[in-house]
Amino acid sequence: MCNDSNCSNNICGCYPNCNMCPYCNMNSMYRGQIYPQGYVWPYAMYGGYIPIDNSCYEMPNSMNLCRGIEENNPSDDIDDYSDDNFDDYDDNENNNYNEVIDEYEDTENDDNNYYQEEDSIDDYRQQNMQYRWSPWETIPGTITSGLGASTWGSNRIDIFSRGINNELIHNWWNGRNWRNWESLGGKLTSSPSAVAWSPNRIDVFVRGEDNAMYHKWWDGSRWSNWESLGGFLTSKPAVASWAPNRLDTFVRGGDNKLYHKWWNGSRWSDWENLGGNLTSGPGAVSWGPNRVDVFARGSNNNLIHKWWNGSRWSNWENLGGFLTSDPAASSRGTNRIDVFARGTQNRLIYKYWNGRRWSRWYRLGGRLTSEPVSVSPNSNRIDVFAKNRRNNTIHKIYY
Repeated sequence: MCNDSNCSNNICGCYPNCNMCPYCNMNSMYRGQIYPQGYVWPYAMYGGYIPIDNSCYEMPNSMNLCRGIEENNPSDDIDDYSDDNFDDYDDNENNNYNEVIDEYEDTENDDNNYYQEEDSIDDYRQQNMQYRWSPWETIPGTITSGLGASTWGSNRIDIFSRGINNELIHNWWNGRNWRNWESLGGKLTSSPSAVAWSPNRIDVFVRGEDNAMYHKWWDGSRWSNWESLGGFLTSKPAVASWAPNRLDTFVRGGDNKLYHKWWNGSRWSDWENLGGNLTSGPGAVSWGPNRVDVFARGSNNNLIHKWWNGSRWSNWENLGGFLTSDPAASSRGTNRIDVFARGTQNRLIYKYWNGRRWSRWYRLGGRLTSEPVSVSPNSNRIDVFAKNRRNNTIHKIYY
């Protein structure tokens, strides 16, 4: 029997499974850790552990008994935390969460030893000291939308947003520091999207005041004027490039379907209807020649995915999750995809494709007031950007 009076009196509802209850066995310094399902008593008398997704339970620091927060209901008990405490918790505890879940899944799935071992190694790379997520940093400057990002070198990142006069603004990382924001003009009614298809080349796309898609590019020496590419957009555009002088753009149309327009090196195509029932703007990425992957939020706030394999478009597939923004996608190499979105409580969530399977969803913290955007300058790094409550850019790095 536990020595804790709360347990022996069955106040927290775990008795006689006291050894499985962190309230009875953990001192206050461990409160707030996340434990895999099965390691803790699933539902205690006073609310118990409430599932935050399909695989884990959480015990908040501020609770005296075993009460939980349901991740899918952002209003429950959320006011018990300050934003700073939440951000500290997310940054400091995320690795512990992922490691414990991995350990549990490895134990549970011994039947699939071969793939489980390889997948566990891949998951472990997400947490070890060499390959880890940085804390959030703030990049000064006022923005009024989400961001677009592109990279054309291992030490070069360009970011774009809408400024206080609805114009396009641009900042860049030169390998040492961030520059000051510059104005590139225009009148934006969406977040921008950007891609680089060769060194010192950047193409940027936005929605204009007439709901058409507009395009501006850097050719290595100067910025072009804006050109209108038509269409009727109900979202920001997304863009990907799978070869030099090739651009694939995607938007949500007035009927909530996905539309596609591409540049083949000499001219723009007409708009192509790719169907679906989108409740957000799309995100797009290419990880190899003649390959494009497109993501959006579906009718159940889940992530949906469609891809071009070089000869045809796939059907839509459901990748789960609960999204509260457009998704963003980037690639670190052949057959690798990293997908990000804003989840409940305005936290960044993350899912990846490792070449064989999709990972579960990870929570990466933050307090986002826009959709995220991601870009990979090299095969060992991901940079994620979003807008925060102070209308600044926040930035997180996986390296």
